[in-house]
Amino acid sequence: MSKIVDLSSVTGWLPILGETAKGAPFITNLRISWIRYFSGFKGKEPVMIQLLGTQDGIVKREDSIDIQQFPNGVQFDIPEANHDNLYRPQGPSSQALEEWELRYKLLKWAILQYNPQKLEQIPSEFSSSVTVDSGESTSETTTVFVIHGIRDSNSGWARQLEEHIEKFSNEKIAVVCSTYGYFSAFNFFFPWLRRQNIRWFQDQYSYHFALNPKTEFHFIGHSNGTYILGESLKRVSAMRFNRIYLAGSMLPREYPWQDRFDSGQLKELRNDRSCWDWPVGILCSGLRGLGMKDVGTGGFDGFYFDDERTEEVYYYKGGHEKPLDKENQTSILAFVLNGERSCPLNLLELSKISSKFRLISRIAPYFAPLLLILILSIACLWVWWIFQGFAWNSLAFWLKFVLSLAVLYVVYVLTKTG
Repeated sequence: MSKIVDLSSVTGWLPILGETAKGAPFITNLRISWIRYFSGFKGKEPVMIQLLGTQDGIVKREDSIDIQQFPNGVQFDIPEANHDNLYRPQGPSSQALEEWELRYKLLKWAILQYNPQKLEQIPSEFSSSVTVDSGESTSETTTVFVIHGIRDSNSGWARQLEEHIEKFSNEKIAVVCSTYGYFSAFNFFFPWLRRQNIRWFQDQYSYHFALNPKTEFHFIGHSNGTYILGESLKRVSAMRFNRIYLAGSMLPREYPWQDRFDSGQLKELRNDRSCWDWPVGILCSGLRGLGMKDVGTGGFDGFYFDDERTEEVYYYKGGHEKPLDKENQTSILAFVLNGERSCPLNLLELSKISSKFRLISRIAPYFAPLLLILILSIACLWVWWIFQGFAWNSLAFWLKFVLSLAVLYVVYVLTKTG
């Protein structure tokens, strides 16, 4: 089976297998839903037993953390076993047969005789070939996700918020300040690149949910982090947050917050906006003109949905990261942790926002297609220039070819860091 999954991942055949192995949204949704259901189950709990090889390269320990949330769940670790030989020991015939008979007895005992109330009573004949995995757990009653955006990492404002929470709160709050690595504005331009971290976040959420299904979840996100959240909420309906804070949001103005509230995925929302936010006001506006409707200017113009559960805070005098300045972090945490709504000082009125910047933001959807056509035209002319009078032994051709490679490399470096 493992070889079939590997083949699916490489070739793209039977994509459902690869998706399942990686944790497709419907798998993540099912995982969260069944943990939530059984963590509050009032009937006679089913007994769940998993045997996992310590050398299993497909199913990892963190993939099975769900088991510990079942009252009668247990995992037995089989030393040196992998995904393929767990049920079919390999080696010299006599040794493999002996190992197989022992595992068969273990399976028979686990299915027919195992008593979750007497975990310590494992038959002595299995004691050397199996260990009980006690799993992980957490006592925190609140979990706060802090997710950074483009051209950023979790070492700046994200780390400051984490330290602020840890310094002034009790030990009942867990801060998840994970990073998906540096992500450039150029990468955000391509839909398949900006979507590649959505599954990463879904994994992060389901893992921490499995540690303690009773915990309250909150979210603090900036830039691409807000996009990751918005897409995750649409794809995984079981994902829930109490309060969500967004800064420099790259989600569209028409994002369906009404659906998220109605389905119980969040209770309160705050959206902070800056007056010189070019990644949102210009880049995302331009991408809309190229038909990319999953991004937009919600972090500059605000969202269409607005009721007593939402708060729009605008305009900060500054750029993309201005709402996350240290002087505003107390206000952010007061909202996220306590639900307090406080309006920061020195906000600009709409009438004082640069009319030129607003105009550029408005025309960006119309200008972007023209810019793309211009870039493609230049690329075509460049290729024509290289191959004009093509001859393998032509010095001019090779000079132009090497020059082109150098230009492409410089562009690549600039876009990866831009």
